[in-house]
Amino acid sequence: MAARDPPAQLGGTEADPVARDEYLLRRIHYRSYEERPRHQFQRGGFSPSPDDKDGLSVFRELFCSVRELVRAARKPPTEYYVVRLRARDLLDAGFTLVPNPQPSPVPPGHTLIPEITCDMPRAERSPREATLTEVANDPQRSQIAWRRQAL
Repeated sequence: MAARDPPAQLGGTEADPVARDEYLLRRIHYRSYEERPRHQFQRGGFSPSPDDKDGLSVFRELFCSVRELVRAARKPPTEYYVVRLRARDLLDAGFTLVPNPQPSPVPPGHTLIPEITCDMPRAERSPREATLTEVANDPQRSQIAWRRQAL
């Protein structure tokens, strides 16, 4: 089985629409996580980088493991958290999930949230980042899938 193929029992490909019952992963630098006293993600974890011209990146857990995601980062795994989000919660919050498969070294399952791009005015993007932050900090709708640690 090729590295980018889903498990045989699941069927489908990375280019197929994201199902409501899927889980998405977002890698967040430790500086965008408040360890104490609140233990929560900060809005900066959902701000686009200068490369996010088409949308904010998340990864479908159906195709990409947490370990793959942290190994593909520019910095060591000790600098990241990974939050696991339910697709249905993002869709219900008004976000669109656009499959965007990329060649390696981008991990499989790359998906865009086009409502948040680096080219948007801050005033337009800020409430959307706040909504994602709220979802990520709600234990009923998300969980931390990776805490800063060595592989």
